[in-house]
Amino acid sequence: MHKIKFLILSFIFSSCINKVYGQNNKTNFYYKIGKVEGIYFTNGTSIEKKKYLQILNDFENKLKKYNNGYQDYYRNYMIYDSPRLFPKFKGKRLEVELYPKKLLSKESREKRYYSLVPANTKIYKITYYFESKDKNNLIIWESKVGLVE
Repeated sequence: MHKIKFLILSFIFSSCINKVYGQNNKTNFYYKIGKVEGIYFTNGTSIEKKKYLQILNDFENKLKKYNNGYQDYYRNYMIYDSPRLFPKFKGKRLEVELYPKKLLSKESREKRYYSLVPANTKIYKITYYFESKDKNNLIIWESKVGLVE
């Protein structure tokens, strides 16, 4: 009888602990504006959500000048508070990876796993220094997704 009480109390206690410490703190969010959609990550940054969305809107407005805003690509957004080792500009930066929509499977699109593209796929990486007053604070480069052998 004591063993059953102990097991029941242990279960209740562990359930309470799990509720307190095991809360699901979501760190990635879906973002869509017009034909542009992607995921933005909030972990590792001290910027509040409203300011983060304002930065994304500013970035997308600036990106429209290049290749029609890369509307055929899904985006993964990440803001970094810490500076790079050899930065071109000082201050915080937004790094964006662009993955082609046509190469993603239906399952990847539904689950929003935009980075699951075939090997040797050309993707774009963009660094946007949003605190810089320089007009050329947007850096775009090509990269390829490859397999590690």
